Amino acid sequence: MRSSTLALLAPFMVATAMAGCYSGGAEGNKKTALDSLSITCKQIGGYYVSHQKRDTCVSVKDAGVSWYFEVKNDNGDGRSLSVDTCVSGLKTEIEGCPKGGRNTKDGWQFIADPNAGSCTDIDFTNNQKRELSLIDSHGGPSKAKPAMMRRDAPNVPSKAFVEGDLLFVVDSGMSAHEE
Repeated sequence: MRSSTLALLAPFMVATAMAGCYSGGAEGNKKTALDSLSITCKQIGGYYVSHQKRDTCVSVKDAGVSWYFEVKNDNGDGRSLSVDTCVSGLKTEIEGCPKGGRNTKDGWQFIADPNAGSCTDIDFTNNQKRELSLIDSHGGPSKAKPAMMRRDAPNVPSKAFVEGDLLFVVDSGMSAHEE
């Protein structure tokens, strides 16, 4: 009787596990994504204020597919993201979703999304200024305070670098609601 109950519940268990999976888009190389998680999570781990997010793009030289990873603190308070929590959350989407997906666990939102093409050019990324310029409806500078502010994390530099055959583009300029 137990095996028949499990057989009946199996489709629902799979649907629940894959609820955050994307139905369209590119399929990425899971090995590349899994191999990059340790470095990715060391780059984007650390302290997050409420609703901050950080992201990284990882691509293999000349492979034509990149992985976009994002982690967001969905909690109302600031807190730290450990490398282990980051790896675990992103790994769930890589292993369970052929075309990527998102999940939320313990107030952290994790996105792993394979995309066609490679990450942004390293020189472009490393030479960008981290400032918001607001333009009003007449084309001049806005006097309004933005709802979202870009912040650079002192412990996580914005940069692009190559590690072996992998290109990492890390965006530590985080968006957070200003109070």
